[in-house]
Amino acid sequence: MKKLRLFSFLVLVIMLLTSNLVNAQKRRGFAEGQSDLNLGIGFVTFGLKGDVTVPPVSISYEYGISDNIGVGLFAAYTASSFDFGASFGVTGAPEIQYTYGMFAARGSYHFKLLKGLDTYAGLMVGYNKVTVDYDKDDFNGMSPSLDLSGIMYGFHAGGRYHFTKNLGAFLEIGYGVSAVNLGLTAKF
Repeated sequence: MKKLRLFSFLVLVIMLLTSNLVNAQKRRGFAEGQSDLNLGIGFVTFGLKGDVTVPPVSISYEYGISDNIGVGLFAAYTASSFDFGASFGVTGAPEIQYTYGMFAARGSYHFKLLKGLDTYAGLMVGYNKVTVDYDKDDFNGMSPSLDLSGIMYGFHAGGRYHFTKNLGAFLEIGYGVSAVNLGLTAKF
């Protein structure tokens, strides 16, 4: 967790320092034919069973079909560990490991709130593949109810700020792999 906080702090410092060094050239927001690739890490997880063992990481691609509308793909991965006995006050009970792989299509509407900032909001729908790993012997032959895979949906609102013509940072909030997603973005 300390490494995650340090990474977040460093990304924020780099964003602030770089924004002051960038020249004052006019930056365009989102445009038809533009492609954006985001690589992010999630914070404020919800819906995960137990303690997060692999923080949510995501990658998304978006293509501008107009100056305001973008469509694309989203993929994410995270993992957690659930101490089965702790929830019932039993010590020495088995632990269950969960992995989540999310794949979705998403669409965003881009609007210009602030000069130099690409702001957007949108929806996504896809599939959440959940894999569960546990030692069956620990459960005396019983299988806990572990069918968690299925259709997933989400919404997001965010912004991208480009330090240079093609490189920047993004921040999204919403319902998907995590409530807050922060990372780097590339425009091409």
